Amino acid sequence: MTAARATAMPQLVTTDAQLAALLPQWADKARLAIDLEANGLHVYRAQLCVLQLAWETAAGINVAVVDPLSVDVQAMATLLSETGPTKLFHDMTFDAALLADNDIRLGRVEDTSVAARFLGEPETGLASLSRKWLNVHRNKKLQSHNWAKRPFNRDQLEYLAGDVVHLFALRDVLFARVKTNDIEEEVRLECDYKLAAALTPKPRTAPPYHRLKGYRQLDDEAAAVARSLYARRDALAQKRDVPPHHIAPNSLLVAIAGADVHHRAHLQRRFRSQRPFRRYAADWLDAVAQALAGDAPAAPDAAPAVETMSRTQLRQRKRLDAALSRWRQREADRRGVDRQVVIPGHCMGAVASALVAAAPQAGGAAAHHRLSTALAAVKGFGDIRVTRYADALAKLGQPTSA
Repeated sequence: MTAARATAMPQLVTTDAQLAALLPQWADKARLAIDLEANGLHVYRAQLCVLQLAWETAAGINVAVVDPLSVDVQAMATLLSETGPTKLFHDMTFDAALLADNDIRLGRVEDTSVAARFLGEPETGLASLSRKWLNVHRNKKLQSHNWAKRPFNRDQLEYLAGDVVHLFALRDVLFARVKTNDIEEEVRLECDYKLAAALTPKPRTAPPYHRLKGYRQLDDEAAAVARSLYARRDALAQKRDVPPHHIAPNSLLVAIAGADVHHRAHLQRRFRSQRPFRRYAADWLDAVAQALAGDAPAAPDAAPAVETMSRTQLRQRKRLDAALSRWRQREADRRGVDRQVVIPGHCMGAVASALVAAAPQAGGAAAHHRLSTALAAVKGFGDIRVTRYADALAKLGQPTSA
């Protein structure tokens, strides 16, 4: 398929008046291609720095680069919502969350990365798909650029335009295959699920310092030191407005916590060759002293008790998980589709739990109704899969199935 080309250099939108003049034009379109850029690799908390938007005209593709550092992007809230045109994204998750941070709730989205995954594409990155299907070779040299920097030069504007100008053509070629494979509804369901997940705050299941590799192996005193060091690093990062790993790597915090923390001279000798320690030595030593004085962040409360399974129940669940996985692959082979189309990976555990909870082995219409209701409650599963697969899954859930 021939790749699209921008009709001209992207239009840089840096005033509210410029944005207001373009909004009616965009609102009148059936679809828009959108991408966002942030500066998360360079600051403590990511900020929306660029919004690229492409739209189709009789002459070709136009692109605007909106500068959120100069423009009130709240004016775009209706355009980007469920009531606006269809928005084409490639991997919307981060973009939707970033817009939500700016009080804009994204809606009516099609995601080319979802289509690619459900089509079984081995590589689902935008650059790989553009190269394969459009013969477009994307230069990724600005992938880690700090997009908070101004002004934009010509190369940067062209790079930004490249992220959206080809999305229409890529969407059309991928969704044509989606239609041919008769998986349009499954792709739509997954786009909806992905968007909803991006807009739902994630519950924190463990304190952030549990991400420190080796934390769980520390004794109580060393763990308290690690928590104190983690809190100090976070405060330094916030003060300097840089990502925490720019202050010090996780491995250094754990190494300090596991050393002889009762002797400052020992710590200074042992870690003086490491620049992140030397640069903030006074802070690390102070954080250690606070922990030893009992002033470290408190250890988390015990996790809520999890209902345990008997050995028999555990064996049954393992058997069911394996049987469900085998059945999913067989059904995918039968239909000639990717196994994600049959049951998305994020649904597998919930589907197995639904089979257990609904007790389909009891048989009869009541059991079938219980299972259908349980499956319908699985986020991202969808009515089409309930209709198509409830009978087969009921049989799969019976104790004699393998």
